[in-house]
Amino acid sequence: MDSSWFKNRLKHKLLEKANFKRIHIVGCARSGTTLLYFALSGFRNTLLYEREVSVWNWPGLKKTFQLVQEKGFQKERFFIITKRNATWYVQEKLERLIQYVNHFRIGLIYLVRDPRDVLTSKHKLHEKPYYVGFETWKQSVSAGEYLQERLKGYSELLVLRYEDLVQHIDQVEERLKNTFGLQLKPGVASLGHLEQYLDEQARNSKMVQYMHRLRNFDPRSINKWKNDPEKRNYLKTIWDDPAKRSELETFMKKYGYSFQPFETEGQYHEK
Repeated sequence: MDSSWFKNRLKHKLLEKANFKRIHIVGCARSGTTLLYFALSGFRNTLLYEREVSVWNWPGLKKTFQLVQEKGFQKERFFIITKRNATWYVQEKLERLIQYVNHFRIGLIYLVRDPRDVLTSKHKLHEKPYYVGFETWKQSVSAGEYLQERLKGYSELLVLRYEDLVQHIDQVEERLKNTFGLQLKPGVASLGHLEQYLDEQARNSKMVQYMHRLRNFDPRSINKWKNDPEKRNYLKTIWDDPAKRSELETFMKKYGYSFQPFETEGQYHEK
């Protein structure tokens, strides 16, 4: 074990004694992880670290001492929320994440989204037409499946769909409460009303730009590719590759995404 492991053991003991709970979010880029990350600030006693990071990198030992000193050893629980970095799905990092989650009882949320929306999503801070290529999507979802298999039976692993987040937030709130013991802040009627409760520091964060702009949960963000010929044609080039189609179908069936109809031969037909 490296020296950072022993540092983390000390950090964990301090955080545990001061009644801090860590929750980490993973998922493919453009799946809504930033939206969910900010939404969790609608719960009481949540502390958001506004950088993408691995669970072993934040809080550092110095920051841990600071957090414990500020809070003291009170009974009220606080939640430290972090969000995965860009290469979270690399095998070495996955193994380390599993080790830390198991040993330090870190809450883990895996967020999935319809791959057609992921693969045709743009990023405001990047120039390429579509931000997530097929291979990146494949690596990310393979990592998500691997995590679920290795953490089977782990009570604090929660798998969520982006579509449920923006369409059925009340149900998602209940799952978050039941899994992690979270409670809405006074005055917050719904996590979906992001514009109403996000504080000024978060509003000015660079991470808000990852979502293009600050906005409430919007069901219109689902299936945007359907009314865009350019996006449909791009998806067709992926779908027409048998190996890629197999990967997409396996994922979509597992998470309940319908692919009927889908444009594969220049016209819509029932799959």
